[in-house]
Amino acid sequence: MSLLTVEFSPAVADIFVVGKASFKKTFTFNFDDSPIDFTGSELFGYISEYYNVEKKLDLNVTVFSDPTLGKINLELTPEQTSVLNRPRYVYSVFARKNTDIIKIASGQVLVELS
Repeated sequence: MSLLTVEFSPAVADIFVVGKASFKKTFTFNFDDSPIDFTGSELFGYISEYYNVEKKLDLNVTVFSDPTLGKINLELTPEQTSVLNRPRYVYSVFARKNTDIIKIASGQVLVELS
């Protein structure tokens, strides 16, 4: 498992995926040196060929352990990575709390095709 700590303003980080293999990465979000509290937030994300176009597949986004620690997991199953047939995609991750939706992370998905 990889761990990436980012200061809050949507994080930009590339992720590396091997086709037909599972993927998991943990992100830590901080603001003013304090973890962001994801309590009560719905987290979701997707992968697409380009930003602002129809999504190709959903990312599995979950809170890692305690939501007050500011850590989330991004995960893909081997079945999900098997549909990634290009070497590059983009991803976006969002947090929804009440009616507010905030983009918290985005970047490229670099795929090692198998």
